Amino acid sequence: MNTPLRTILNAAGRLCSLVLSAVIGGAVALSLAHADPAVPLYDVVRAKRFEMVDQQGGIRAVLYTGSDSQAHLTLNDVDGTPRLDLHADGFMGESGLLLFNDLGKVGLNLRQGGALAYPNVPGVHLNGREGNLRLWMTLVNSEETPGLVLFDASGNVLKMVKP
Repeated sequence: MNTPLRTILNAAGRLCSLVLSAVIGGAVALSLAHADPAVPLYDVVRAKRFEMVDQQGGIRAVLYTGSDSQAHLTLNDVDGTPRLDLHADGFMGESGLLLFNDLGKVGLNLRQGGALAYPNVPGVHLNGREGNLRLWMTLVNSEETPGLVLFDASGNVLKMVKP
């Protein structure tokens, strides 16, 4: 059954794949375009962190493993502010996509798994401008019953919707 939540999560998955493909493809293209025969080519490169910088030396993309053991791909705007974070395999197997607003606050959080209350279910969090949770949409039980919770600016529950 194709619910609105499934549609959003499928679209988010396609977006994540597109972003990751673009970053990896761009890195490969840049390395091929500026290949220098004097620079050694390695079959495997291992590091804890990779940074992609722009012409001015600003960090625009970072691929790293955080202290939480999650693998992260973070994309920054021209000012170095994180705008997107794709992460996988952290606490309780959570994977997700965070989109940040111009204040550096999480505006959208799409996640799969990792929730303490409802493990291994997808969730969508929409946050206000200051990063406070305003809407939470998830599947709340083993029958995958959809749930929606609306919050006011102070974090108080305004409405809980479930069938």
